[in-house]
Amino acid sequence: MAVHGKSFGQGKGSILLDNVKCKGNEMALSECRNVGWGNHNCYHFEDVSVTCKEPTNMAGRGFGNYTSPTSQSSLRDGSIRLVDGKHACEGRVEIYYRGKWGTVCDDMWSLKNAMVVCKQLGCGDAISAHTNAYFKRGTGPIHLDNVDCKGHELELSTCESGGWKVHNCGHHEDAGVTCHGFSTPEDPVSTEYQTETYTTEATESTSVTTSPTTKSVTRTTKAGTGTYKTTDYKLKPVNLCIFYIEILQWCFNQSIPTAPPPVRLMDGDHRCMGRVEVQYKNEWRTVCDDNWNILNAKVVCRQLGCGKAIAAMPGPVFSQGSGQILMDNVDCRGNERAITDCDFPGWGLHNCGHPEDAGVICEESESTTPRSPTTVTVGETEVITYGQPMGRSTGEGMLRLVGGRDRCEGRVEMYLNYAWGTVCDDAWDQRDAQVVCRQMGCGEVLEVWNEAFFGQGTGAILLDNLKCIGTEESLLQCSHIGRDVHNCDHSEDAGVTCSLL
Repeated sequence: MAVHGKSFGQGKGSILLDNVKCKGNEMALSECRNVGWGNHNCYHFEDVSVTCKEPTNMAGRGFGNYTSPTSQSSLRDGSIRLVDGKHACEGRVEIYYRGKWGTVCDDMWSLKNAMVVCKQLGCGDAISAHTNAYFKRGTGPIHLDNVDCKGHELELSTCESGGWKVHNCGHHEDAGVTCHGFSTPEDPVSTEYQTETYTTEATESTSVTTSPTTKSVTRTTKAGTGTYKTTDYKLKPVNLCIFYIEILQWCFNQSIPTAPPPVRLMDGDHRCMGRVEVQYKNEWRTVCDDNWNILNAKVVCRQLGCGKAIAAMPGPVFSQGSGQILMDNVDCRGNERAITDCDFPGWGLHNCGHPEDAGVICEESESTTPRSPTTVTVGETEVITYGQPMGRSTGEGMLRLVGGRDRCEGRVEMYLNYAWGTVCDDAWDQRDAQVVCRQMGCGEVLEVWNEAFFGQGTGAILLDNLKCIGTEESLLQCSHIGRDVHNCDHSEDAGVTCSLL
């Protein structure tokens, strides 16, 4: 017999299924019609249960050594699930391939990828695309990397990627999503279904609340072969600012005010250089440097009325900020009017500390440009700022590392004369690399690379035959044969691997 209500007490945790409609011949409850995992309008005082008659001589009726079916029977390559979230439509993304569940790496992980995951699971709209094992690290194989969905795909496995099991990741990079995960009923539609013979009779009457009215729904199932008549509901996504903080965050993001939040740059040597801070609820808060790049810097510079973006600086070049970290994994296209118009997981969602506060260096507007050259030190980076006829300034001697796995590894490139160029590997050694690691705000030297190990650069080859002592604060302070003086090509571009602090 089917039992409703509190006969066996109220359960805890998520309510996974509602409006379950079985024909009676399914092998598992999950194979019956329902409105989707986690979609319901119930409370635990409505938990259902059953009382079964214990069978006798089951083996004689063909039930010997019966094993309850699991969801394994319906799995196929490309099936997905969400693990370690707070509800069925949130968690670490895991995908099934050749008999094993595995994770997805967060390289190129975006909201469009999350949209496809949520759609495949029937979880409504995507709220956030999470990176850096936000929902704990998974185990087992990493099945996909560099997933690049357009957003219209029906399954994650049909999106562009590097291919099954092709990756350069660890489980600290497991991708996750938060989906809307809620639906609400519209107008009911009465339908009939032919059914098998039933041996029980039960009548259920419950209240279904839909704004602005409350409707009573009655279902009756009778013994014998016949028809099962019920009331079906079409479902549509809604915005519910209740239950989960992710939903609250999503709702807030739908109503960003017309005027973007103010932005400022702190601890630089002029108003167009410094640590990025965004005002939120009357407090200034920092931005994490995960995925921080020149396109993000370009938007900040434009928003502040400064000139061209010269560099996107990782922390803590301009010293560490304080208070809350407001934004992380900012992903700008470069044409946004404000940094808050760019894609990011949501206000206050991050896995950072203030040693990762992001900064920018912009060319100054004409009204703020100093008219004589000055040499300043930004953190551990030498910057020369001076006035130009067009009212511009630059950051001479700035370094960046390109083509590595993180900000402390890659091909060494320097900014001189308004352009980035490379360094030749003639006489390139541990002491030269030590200066680079210090100037970049990284740790000790782990490896010194020659012969364009991180790929060939472009543009000018700026320095050759460097002979650093190892204590210099900037690569420009080291002995060399002169700027733009060399006998090299880009197959000799120098590189380093430094430890992360």
